[in-house]
Amino acid sequence: MATRTHTVTMSGDFAGNYEGAALNLKIYGTTSLGRVRAKKSASGYFAFNIDTAASQIDKFIAAESVVVDFNAATILQNAAGSAVSDGDTINFWNNDAADNEATAPSGDEPEWMEEGDQITNSPTVDFLTNGGDERFVLGTAPSFASGEEFSIAIVVDNGNTNANRPFLGSDVGAGANASIYGNGSNRNMKVQDESGNSFESTSGGGDNFKNKDIHVMVRTSSNRVSCYRRGEEIISGESLTGTFSPSIIGNARESSSWGGQKANITRVIVADEEWSNASRENVEAWLAWEYDLQNGSNSYLPSSHVGYRSDPRTSKAPAFSSDIDLSALAVDTWSSYFAPSSLPWDVDGPIAIYPTKDYKAGTITIELEFEV
Repeated sequence: MATRTHTVTMSGDFAGNYEGAALNLKIYGTTSLGRVRAKKSASGYFAFNIDTAASQIDKFIAAESVVVDFNAATILQNAAGSAVSDGDTINFWNNDAADNEATAPSGDEPEWMEEGDQITNSPTVDFLTNGGDERFVLGTAPSFASGEEFSIAIVVDNGNTNANRPFLGSDVGAGANASIYGNGSNRNMKVQDESGNSFESTSGGGDNFKNKDIHVMVRTSSNRVSCYRRGEEIISGESLTGTFSPSIIGNARESSSWGGQKANITRVIVADEEWSNASRENVEAWLAWEYDLQNGSNSYLPSSHVGYRSDPRTSKAPAFSSDIDLSALAVDTWSSYFAPSSLPWDVDGPIAIYPTKDYKAGTITIELEFEV
């Protein structure tokens, strides 16, 4: 049978381990994928697989508007530059939605945990190891001025401590820090912009930051903010007119003692648009199932929620039973050929090449051989 070779190149900043960052190809006519090989132009971690889906975006969180995605599962190196392992200090966290990273100030580095205290199917970042001063600072952070929409989702592994707990914000001086945090012993949710405008959930009855929490905050173009915990609204349409720049994860104030971080964070996602109720529920549903918080029988999300006992994730149909991993491959060296796990692996339309490990340097070249 005749063969046809198709070669594609992915740049390092595009090949980050972000679920929506698939390279989509359109195949015209019916063919079969025979084998695949790949090489990289610089040292770094990288692995990938191939799916028959038109786009990974259809399977995961809508990715077009996401500008920040910090995922504890994609942290690969410790502060010493070696492969990360449980309990290691870490000094940077890649933003998987862009080509930048957050760094930890010296002496305030968090620790990486192979599995969370509460969310045990995923790694988490421990901000509790140094008295609560641990933080990551994103050098190039999005900034949302008055009238600019944004949406934020935070997955909290361990947040059940009766104290102020900054989760995400910026440090622009005493009394003017933008932040989302749990406030005091009642664990109310409090939000403040860089002009000092703030609001919080009901005093004495909030109890809004605890273990295994998914929190979402959405601001409209009219500067109205609503907040949600586990899919239920806890703050509705409050005014927040000042600038909000989510540049710090963890203790969001360097300039004064302001209630250190008291939580482990598993995921932080920021989008530069207002999520509609339907989009927000899709995000919450995806995160709840991805982190094994919602399942087919429990009531983590409310019964009216789109993700309640119904898994929104479409199963992948990978061509290879194991990912093609180039992490140990020498630079500018072709890998061995890999054949799909079942032959023939027929293609008639779109396919997606999707990264499964973080990679931020050079380029990846992938050669696909089709039987025609």
